[in-house]
Amino acid sequence: MTIKKTLTETYTLRGEQSLWAKINLDCGENSVNVMISSDYGEFNYYWVSTGYTQKKFLCSINMDYAMKKLMGGTDKMYEPGWDSRKRSVKIAIIEARREKEYLSKFEAREAWDDMLNVMEDYSGSVDIYFEEIMEHNSFQKIFYDFEGIPEDDKLKPRVLHFWNNIWLPFTNELRKEYAYHTCGNCKEEYTAKPNSTCIKCGFIGVKYTHDKAIEKDLRIEQ
Repeated sequence: MTIKKTLTETYTLRGEQSLWAKINLDCGENSVNVMISSDYGEFNYYWVSTGYTQKKFLCSINMDYAMKKLMGGTDKMYEPGWDSRKRSVKIAIIEARREKEYLSKFEAREAWDDMLNVMEDYSGSVDIYFEEIMEHNSFQKIFYDFEGIPEDDKLKPRVLHFWNNIWLPFTNELRKEYAYHTCGNCKEEYTAKPNSTCIKCGFIGVKYTHDKAIEKDLRIEQ
């Protein structure tokens, strides 16, 4: 057995209404282990190979990919989208009704009332939703089989809040550590720390040029 001691980096975020998060990065030669404790829960994932600089990699990944890894799968990211499922059920009934010899006016009205009431009465119970839909007299005429039942999902609120309030400010800070800077004299752009010496002309006073629009483009609307 061998034991190796390494240094890690910890970022502490504080925000409004006591918002907080601690993000720990353990960077290897080409790997990065991300461990997060926050108001929105625990998140972690170990990327064996990032392909390029670890921090630049973390800033480049999109929400779907990042959250799937940090949460251990997409099934933990989503919950039933009942409003969307209602719309899908309505559309299915209307389309079935267009074939008048297939679904009668009475059957369409009955299905409309019964199936929508199921989602009002049992919203939150996926099992009851599927059971009640499948046992309805007009089930096969409207959905044909089990796979036809609407399964519209939506992102869980905590996923959106974590991404917008924790991950984006965090990666915005990371960008400052590797982003391009512009020399105040010759306007040369390169990766360097602010106020460092320009490698081209020797001018001291390189300015940070991060574009705030990057963060806006990545922000997910709730």
